[in-house]
Amino acid sequence: VIGIIVFFLCIGGSISLLNQCGVFGHMIARVAARYGARREQLIAATVFVLMLICALTGIMEEAVFLVPLMIPLAASMGMDPIVGLGMSFLAVGFGFAAGLTNPFTIGVAQRIAGVPLFSGLWYRALVFVAAYAVLVVFLIRRAQRGPGRQGTPAAAVTPTFETADCDTAARLGQASRWFVMSMAAMLCYSLAASVVPALSDFTFAVTTLLFLAGGIGAAVIAGAGWRRIGRIFLDGVVAMAPGVVLMLMAAGVKHIIATAGILDTIIFTGARVVEGMPRTFAAAVI
Repeated sequence: VIGIIVFFLCIGGSISLLNQCGVFGHMIARVAARYGARREQLIAATVFVLMLICALTGIMEEAVFLVPLMIPLAASMGMDPIVGLGMSFLAVGFGFAAGLTNPFTIGVAQRIAGVPLFSGLWYRALVFVAAYAVLVVFLIRRAQRGPGRQGTPAAAVTPTFETADCDTAARLGQASRWFVMSMAAMLCYSLAASVVPALSDFTFAVTTLLFLAGGIGAAVIAGAGWRRIGRIFLDGVVAMAPGVVLMLMAAGVKHIIATAGILDTIIFTGARVVEGMPRTFAAAVI
């Protein structure tokens, strides 16, 4: 629980840094400027990036700030604002659900099950690809048949995605590349841990350090001072505090039902129900 809480707080602080220093905004603006009127490619690329980040890190509610960025981006390219919502929060939800190394779902469940951490990654990758295809097809069809709205070119809205906290676009570009490299390193380690059981014990710690390094490093490269970095990071940590309380309460409930024998009673009763059933059907019932 302590490991999950530390990771949770580090993600909150790092996401706050990436948001307040304009790194996320710059990445989105670059995508808009690159794809211009190629709406289908923009949808496919944006959904893939957000789904992959969330599938790796377990970000969900923390990414709600993407909604006010994506909706005007979609509208400026003549798409239904609902497509912008789908490119942001719906993509985040699909990525969280089709987690590859999601520590809040995959990590916790596999630790409880006693299997190597993040093992079976190949199967979850197939699920991720299927979920990605379904979402992209849905959004592209929506963009094609929805009421198009004539707006300004994507390049014209690019400045709205950048904040005054960062010095130059060059710094933002370097910060974005640093964060992407950190996420790539996280993916590489997770892939290695899925085939090397000895590495799985350190996955939570390494994932936390890489995400922390990605967030803080990007903020430093973007030009934020250490005092401001500390304040922004602390704001992100404080924003996550209610989630920490919920995790502690959940751990307390689990401890009570386990030590009092309630969990054993539930499992025994459930086992009696599915006893004798065909395996496939029993799994569905469970």
